[in-house]
Amino acid sequence: MIAALAFAAALAPMTPVQCADPAAQRAAWGEVANAMAKQDMPAAREGMDRMIACGEGPYTLPPRTYRADIASKAGDDALVVKLLSPVPMPDGPIGPQAAWLLLRTYAKLGDQPAFLAQRGRLMAAIDKALGDPTGPAKGKRVDRFKVGTIQITAYQADVVHGPAHRLFEFIILDDTPTAQPESILFTNNTLISEMAAKSGAAAPIYVDRYQCNIHVVVRSMTDVPTYDQAKAVVIDELNRHPDSRQIEEPVQAGQSQACTWPLFTSPGVGG
Repeated sequence: MIAALAFAAALAPMTPVQCADPAAQRAAWGEVANAMAKQDMPAAREGMDRMIACGEGPYTLPPRTYRADIASKAGDDALVVKLLSPVPMPDGPIGPQAAWLLLRTYAKLGDQPAFLAQRGRLMAAIDKALGDPTGPAKGKRVDRFKVGTIQITAYQADVVHGPAHRLFEFIILDDTPTAQPESILFTNNTLISEMAAKSGAAAPIYVDRYQCNIHVVVRSMTDVPTYDQAKAVVIDELNRHPDSRQIEEPVQAGQSQACTWPLFTSPGVGG
């Protein structure tokens, strides 16, 4: 606790939250949310730092993630690492955001051992989320194959993001030490399916490719594909575009390393 308080004190002067009191934690986070809604970032940062002062418990992950995002925008990558590396990730409802922010910060810093370790943790979490028949997605790993230097792991799991119901999830990782995971997802949109059923039309199945900050609609299909049909679509996409989406625009000053699509590039993890 003394070490945690010393670290947080380096962020901003504060009176720590009552760490053992869940009600105090909820009230503190409510104050942070109100400050952020009012665009009062000094007050929001101070409130986050007061919560972070409590140590490394799971309740500190939201303030650590938001505080790390602020630090990333300021170009303070060392602070991002200090804030996020002690916390178990990517478990928890906000875990993927924090996990990806830390992964991309390690990449920016050129810390290859830390990057590979964090990437391994993220890939293991994806495999656990999608390949566990007793888990929320009731999934299973159905295949592993390569297209050139690209390794693909295929799952059939029920992953739900609002109206989007994922049917097949293909997790893609190029065979290079700096590559970051991406995905190709086969999705039935339940709202569109309901409207299609009322008109007697076939409900489309969407095929989307996601990277950290890139979303591309690969195609749509009029019938639910078999696994072999889905695999053929993935192979065709990767043969046609193996590298064109591997390199994103550099993050500019004042931007964060955080991802736009963390729940889609790591489906099933944290939500």
